[in-house]
Amino acid sequence: QLGMKDEALGLLHQLRREGKRPNVRTYNVALNVLGDRGAGTLWEAVRLLMLMREDEVEANPTTYNSIIKVCEEYNQGMFFFAFMIRSGIRPSTDSFNSVLRLAVDTAEGDAEQARELMAEMERRGGGGHESKVKT
Repeated sequence: QLGMKDEALGLLHQLRREGKRPNVRTYNVALNVLGDRGAGTLWEAVRLLMLMREDEVEANPTTYNSIIKVCEEYNQGMFFFAFMIRSGIRPSTDSFNSVLRLAVDTAEGDAEQARELMAEMERRGGGGHESKVKT
């Protein structure tokens, strides 16, 4: 996994050095590699999110889902889940599944939190596709 991580991050940084602005798909691929089987750290994911903002690339649910997958603690995942919503991005079913996994699999998560997330997902209509929240 480290080889894929180094390759993905290297390609992203090479594009930026050459003056080419990576798009959301390029960033999401790199973030997904970070979240794949513990290949990356939360700091690396946050750094990519900051680079996206520098490059004026708009994040989408896939962006945040990948960041949540990097999180090792429930509270970290919930922070990015809430940040996604505050940014006007509607959580997808994958978004809810990612934080549910943290609620079940981490020390600070518990069954009550998982039930609350399920209820929230039902209130929101079961998540959705990658779209901005309509205001």
